[in-house]
Amino acid sequence: MAKKVLSTHERLAQDPARKKRIGEEHQELLLSELIIALIEEDHISVRKLAKVAGLSPSIVQDIRSGKKDHLTLISFANLISILGYSIVLEKLQDN
Repeated sequence: MAKKVLSTHERLAQDPARKKRIGEEHQELLLSELIIALIEEDHISVRKLAKVAGLSPSIVQDIRSGKKDHLTLISFANLISILGYSIVLEKLQDN
């Protein structure tokens, strides 16, 4: 029986380091998307959020656009707190 030839995508998807990096980038994108949704929902400008958060408008814009890598949990929590939200941890049923 012939061994299945993997596509480039399939080969790359099997690389553990690449899988980890893709997962991290996906989580960062989700945080940026959440920040965008909260900003739009609260009708707050990037400049106003930056001023209240004590950040430069360019940093908030980079977070909003997904250009800011490695958004820390503290920074994320600070931004969503300013927008009137908090982080809630729930224990998963399976664990």
